[in-house]
Amino acid sequence: MDFSDLKGKRALVTGGAAGIGKAIVEELLANDVQVVVGQRDFGKLQPLLEKYAPQLHGFAFDAAKPEACDELVSQAIEALGGIDILVNNAAVTGTPAARWFLDETREHIDSVIDVNLKSVIQTSVGAARQMVAQGTGGVIIHISSIGAFGAQQTASVYCASKAALTGLTQAMAVELSAHNIRVVAVAPGDIQIEKSQAIAAAVGSLQPDPRFVPHTPLGSGAPQDIGSLVTFLVSRNAKFVTGTTWVVDGGWLAY
Repeated sequence: MDFSDLKGKRALVTGGAAGIGKAIVEELLANDVQVVVGQRDFGKLQPLLEKYAPQLHGFAFDAAKPEACDELVSQAIEALGGIDILVNNAAVTGTPAARWFLDETREHIDSVIDVNLKSVIQTSVGAARQMVAQGTGGVIIHISSIGAFGAQQTASVYCASKAALTGLTQAMAVELSAHNIRVVAVAPGDIQIEKSQAIAAAVGSLQPDPRFVPHTPLGSGAPQDIGSLVTFLVSRNAKFVTGTTWVVDGGWLAY
């Protein structure tokens, strides 16, 4: 498959220091895309910056703060000269997102919704405005979850935040099509990342009902499975793809 059209493109990725975000960043870099990463724990990004500079730039980014979303877009524009691709990957997930519904608090609800939904909207607004000003179109990718389509115990608010991205993706795609901006969501299933074992242990300590714990027919996926799909979606190979959510779950939702 030809990805030569990506050479020289400018991408902003939120939360790209580890796991799925890191795989997305490295796939884009491998295809000669210039990348800016916004990362809350900036120290975790240093190894990537040292390895890939000057093709990769990084900035501290707290997705829970609306003003930080606007600032990150401005920083990306200044560093790259514009934005052609936005990947909204930063999210409250895993252990920080886990909470039985009856134990929810206002603070926890806000912490999940502020990052998983509000920051996606805020960052997308800024990036889309820049794409419109450039007049050359662009692609916006939202990293969703199978939790948008299948219930997960101890994750009601998380599932709600990801389900909201389905509607957001569709509505944005309709409005932004006039500007040649495509909007697509990707919903990963069980992807093995650095913290997978710790997350599984923490969620297991909440004692979920085994009757409602699904399994993945193909086993666990790898971050690269998502990184390669995102690279495809932002390339001309997917030029007729917009307004949809691509499920990458190894069959998790098949039964």
